[in-house]
Amino acid sequence: MREEGFTLVEILIAVTISAIIMTVTFIFFQQSLSTWERSGADSDWQQHWRVLESGLQRHLNNIFLSPLYQDNLFIGKEHSLEFLTVEDKQLKRISYFFDPYQGLLKREISSIDKEESQQLLFFNNLEIEGVNFYFYDPKDDYWKGYWSYEEEERLPTAIKVQITIKKVELPPIVIALYLGREYQG
Repeated sequence: MREEGFTLVEILIAVTISAIIMTVTFIFFQQSLSTWERSGADSDWQQHWRVLESGLQRHLNNIFLSPLYQDNLFIGKEHSLEFLTVEDKQLKRISYFFDPYQGLLKREISSIDKEESQQLLFFNNLEIEGVNFYFYDPKDDYWKGYWSYEEEERLPTAIKVQITIKKVELPPIVIALYLGREYQG
């Protein structure tokens, strides 16, 4: 008389095949999740980079300097940039600065006439290791780490912003300044 059921060998083969299928499935889902998180982080820094570039470009294109105005302002340091611009028919102070303690790049817009200000954080959910501003001097054909309109009596011809984020190499933002240049025809 023959008993029906599975032998020990058949059960071991079935368990082994099931374990292999589960392992392959787990690895596939883990890699998919990792790729999805990485692509989300990539698109996140790209979005912040585009917002920073367009805002900086817009503000620098509207920079305000006048021989009739006593308090002209353009000061660029290694980790900050401050200047005046005309926005909505008002004179405003624009400050971009890196806070190394919080690891944040901040933009602050304050009205010259009023006590109000707006602040915007860039790359606030990413780990910023550093932000450096450089200013191109055509006289020396050199990128400087400091620029003052008061000392130089002119603007740099370009500004470069280099941002370093953990695990991501960001391309530099380079913006040409046209205000104050002499054009030769």
